[in-house]
Amino acid sequence: MENERAAEEQKRYDESVLSLAEEQKKAKETLRQKNMEFQKKLDLKQALELEIERLTGAKNVTEQM
Repeated sequence: MENERAAEEQKRYDESVLSLAEEQKKAKETLRQKNMEFQKKLDLKQALELEIERLTGAKNVTEQM
């Protein structure tokens, strides 16, 4: 009877560990997706900033003509 109780506790513990591992895996994937999304937004922002600088420079050159 003691062994059965210990086995049942071990089973619950194992299930809990597996559940936590699955939650951690999902959280890690969510963070990876968010990181990719933020990286794309940052890349776009930097591209736009470069385009603004290029256009500003072109405007200044045109104004000096």
